[in-house]
This record gives sequence, C-alpha cells and structure tokens, in this order.
Amino acid sequence: MNSAKKKIVIITGNSLRHKYIQNIILNSYKFKVSLIIQEIHKKKDKKSHSSKSKESHFKLRDYYEKVYFKDYSKINLKKGKIISIKANTLNKNDKILKILKNLKPDIILCFGCSVLGSKYLKVFSNKILNIHLGLSPFYRGQATNYWAFVNNEIQFIGATFHKIDRGIDTGPIIHQIRPKVYLKDNVHTIGNRVIKDLKKDLVKILLNFENLKSFKKKNNKSKYFKSIDFTEKSLNQLHQNYKDKIIFSFLKRKKLLLNKYPIIINKYL
Repeated sequence: MNSAKKKIVIITGNSLRHKYIQNIILNSYKFKVSLIIQEIHKKKDKKSHSSKSKESHFKLRDYYEKVYFKDYSKINLKKGKIISIKANTLNKNDKILKILKNLKPDIILCFGCSVLGSKYLKVFSNKILNIHLGLSPFYRGQATNYWAFVNNEIQFIGATFHKIDRGIDTGPIIHQIRPKVYLKDNVHTIGNRVIKDLKKDLVKILLNFENLKSFKKKNNKSKYFKSIDFTEKSLNQLHQNYKDKIIFSFLKRKKLLLNKYPIIINKYL
C-alpha cells in the first residue's frame, strides 16, 4: 500500500504553526513524507524589534500560537528525514536540490519558507504547492493578514493555495479560504484560525493536485509587503483600529464586502 501513497516533501519553518501543517500530512495515512526541510530563524531576529510595542506584539503572537497549536510541537519522523537549514539559504544549497532530485517527490509543499529560485522551478515544474497566508493577488509577501488588519481591510484576510511561478505569491491559484471572524477577535486569533482551518482543504488539494484546475487572478491594486515594512507606525495603526472597533464595522458590512471581493473556491474539492 505504501507504494500508492503520494510522496511529499515539506519545506517550511520550525515554529508551532509550521509544525501543525507538518503534522497534518504526517498523520494522514494517504501520504508518505519523504523529507521535511525546516528553515531556522536566528533568535536575534526578535531582538531587532527593539521597542516595547514590537516585543509585546511578538510575545502575544507566540502566546496565541501556543493556544492554537501546543499539541503539535512534536514531529514523529525517522532520523535523517528532517533537515534543518538557516533561513534564506535554500537557493544556495545545491546539496538540498540534489537530495530532492533523488527523492523524486510527487509534490513539494511550501509553507512559510524562503522563495524558491529558478533551479527548483525548472526541476519541479507544476509539482510545487505553496500555502500563502493572505488572499492573493490583493495582498502578497510577508505577514499579509497583519497588513490587511492594519489597513482596515479584513475582507482580505485568509489563505491562498497556489502553484509557484517566478513571482512572489503570483502563481496560479487553486483554492482560497477565509476565516470566521468574531467580535472579540484580534489579528493573532484570526491569523491562527486561518491556519487551523487549512487542514481539510489541504489534504484534498494534495490528493487531487495533478487534476485540479488553477486560475490566474489579475489585480492592478495588489499590495506587496516585506519584513522591513513592519514598523512602529503600523503597530500604532493596528492598535488604533482596535480602538475604532474595526471588527464590529467589518461584521456590519461583511456580506457587502465579501460579495464585492469574491475568493476562488475550487468546485472540484
């Protein structure tokens, strides 16, 4: 029976939210996880957020991540099946590329990892699935669900399953989801809920990956964010939005906003 299972390679980070996704695949009898590549971010990254408000933001993020994913901290995989590398070094690591070529995976699943370079796209064309936490093409890049909250555009919070091309979060879209939003939510509870809700659709997409239609969705008003964009000013705006009760405002206009900006829902899932 094992020979019939799809061979999956997962390229991701090592935080609890990343381990949750890894466990979804590992705990499914329908897949064989050939390898997990975990990108490790240095501890000093957090020290660079010098202000108290930034430190508080990340502490709160870590707290809610534990609330949602504390039961998924362990990865049960044989020794040698997990490779840890420094963040942003994947495209320089020819050894990893050689390992993947030898493994011949059916699908490479990317979640919260570095942008894959042309070497990977050339070898594994149409075999790479990315989970982008945000609704492409409206919001692309890093922490886009945070930015949708900062910009008072909660209608653009969600997740996008898409194939990878040479752009950043511009590949053909297979499917998108939006989270449920409650009055007492904040950016962390909604963001983690999006990840929690991935499970059902992710398994279906991996099982039917080769046969699922994908769509190119153009948007001239696409917003793109980098880590350098995360500033004290954006945090101040986030907290002002809390005070202005933006969730209450969104829920009042929810039906109108969601109809105005429909997401791609793959009818074959």
